[in-house]
Amino acid sequence: MATPDAQNGTISFSCGSFRFVPTDMSAARAEWNRLANNMPALEETFSDRDQHLAPSDGASVAPLASTSSQTGTGVGKESERSSVKTAPQKGIEKEATSTTDTTIRRAKPTEQWTTHPEMVTRTVIGPPEFFYSKDNSFYLSETRVLPKFWTKHVHFSGKVYFHHRRFNLITPNDIREPLILQNIERIRKQEISKFIKVVNPKDLPSCEHIVMLPRLDSSDTADIYHVAINSRRVLRMDGDNVVEQAKELFWRHLELYPMHNHFLPWDYEVEFLNAITFGANERIRDFRNTPFPFVDRQCERFLRIYQDLKDRLESTENAVIPAIVWHIARVMAEVEKSRTQYHWGTPENRIYRNVAIPEPSRLEMILTLPLFGAHSMYRTRLQGTRVKGAVYLPDFRKLMQQFLDEWADSNLLATVFVSANVAFLAVPGIDALQKTASLASSLFAMMSITVGVHHVWRHRSKVDALYQDAESYLYHVRRLGEHIDLTITACFLSLPVVSLLWSVLCFTIAIAAFCIQSTNISSKIILVTLLSLLGFFASVTLLFFWHIWRSPRHNEIEEDFNMDTRLNVDPLKGLPKAEMAVKNLIKSLKMRTSGQRRETGKKKEQATRDGLSNNIS
Repeated sequence: MATPDAQNGTISFSCGSFRFVPTDMSAARAEWNRLANNMPALEETFSDRDQHLAPSDGASVAPLASTSSQTGTGVGKESERSSVKTAPQKGIEKEATSTTDTTIRRAKPTEQWTTHPEMVTRTVIGPPEFFYSKDNSFYLSETRVLPKFWTKHVHFSGKVYFHHRRFNLITPNDIREPLILQNIERIRKQEISKFIKVVNPKDLPSCEHIVMLPRLDSSDTADIYHVAINSRRVLRMDGDNVVEQAKELFWRHLELYPMHNHFLPWDYEVEFLNAITFGANERIRDFRNTPFPFVDRQCERFLRIYQDLKDRLESTENAVIPAIVWHIARVMAEVEKSRTQYHWGTPENRIYRNVAIPEPSRLEMILTLPLFGAHSMYRTRLQGTRVKGAVYLPDFRKLMQQFLDEWADSNLLATVFVSANVAFLAVPGIDALQKTASLASSLFAMMSITVGVHHVWRHRSKVDALYQDAESYLYHVRRLGEHIDLTITACFLSLPVVSLLWSVLCFTIAIAAFCIQSTNISSKIILVTLLSLLGFFASVTLLFFWHIWRSPRHNEIEEDFNMDTRLNVDPLKGLPKAEMAVKNLIKSLKMRTSGQRRETGKKKEQATRDGLSNNIS
């Protein structure tokens, strides 16, 4: 509830037991005057009105609704509002507003300030600004007025940046600090003026200039780059030359500084929809080796958010344009990163991502016998999610789910073998060899259960892992070498399955020893024959399925490209048919050629006969 205070002309707000009284701004203004007196006044030679450059002829935009708000231009009617309104206080004279196009403002130490309409800290989209208590450490930093033509914007993430509306200059540094403002003005007069002399401003309309100052105690130079909005280019000065940067940096720029955008170029939307449509189509057709970075579920969510924001453009008077620009830029930054990696838009463009994995290391070959080759299977699958240093998050998440299913099955089977060994040890008359083999089988089964439960516990939360988690997991032992780090990880991951296989082997030895040592001669013959047959069929089965699946790729798909691979058809199966088709084509061409020759010969012979008959007549 708001109650007026007749003595000081302020308004106090009370809610229950809480009472909030806006603080006096005179102390903040006095501090600003003191600091500003030590720096030269800023001379501004253009109109006070915001001048937003119109887009080029090739860009159709969604214009913002005009507003007559006293505090400046905004995205809609009353979309820019001061969060706290205070009545004029005693001792503060109201400043007259200049009506001329050229103004010169100087801060005088004896002058009492009021809040100038062009100096109000404004936020297009973001949380409102509060007056802090004098005891709060943020009082002097957050209640200071802004220099003319500067606007404060709050990003969706909460970060703050400042935009100069006349010179179209952006900086994340706090220009309310006089020293920082001096450095920004110096860079604008030197570096940005140099860029404008080299590049004709008419060739790059709506060009934004970004200045990021280093720490005051740092010897680094300021990071300056220029963004051509209409042509979607990022430029930097290299001496007297202008160098164009990767297009990914353009989308990164829009992602970092979207709040001051007042229009939505149609080509942003077209490029976004083209990329999402291509990626969704690739995922729908199950092209798993596509370089597109998002899965179909993510594409669906991106389109839904985009459509929801577009539907609210009219109802919000275009106030959601910064949100749309930020949403498109964040998606396109990842898409452009993938495009750059695979040479999109060039003759060297690749339609497949990297899938070739390195050859197995010597350590992996040595461990094949004790680990039954299970570690090779795990290493190959891990390598498929980290190819040539690039981590593929969708494949990593799917692999984690597969690991959890495998360990759950191995835990169940290991429990069965523990029960079987306990029952076997209760059989009377078993000798030392049988008991030892059964006990070893029990220990291996218990190890499989223990390690399997540990793996499930540690990997359960990584089914929806972030990219940083996946990268940390796959590079956990990178210091041991790029070729053997995944091999070591695979050895630990394969322990549940390997322990279960050793448990099965030991239990088989115990049963075989019991069959041979605890039976008479006729039974021994039958059981030994049966065991031999079982071993033979087991070996044949292993050999049969040893190379039934295609071996992992050690070269990229484009190196032996065939359209059949794009259609998920095995090219080897199509070779005999292709060979037969070529032979039939050659045969038909020969028959057609010989037929044409015979017809030509008959025509010539008939023409000769007709000529002879005419001569005789």
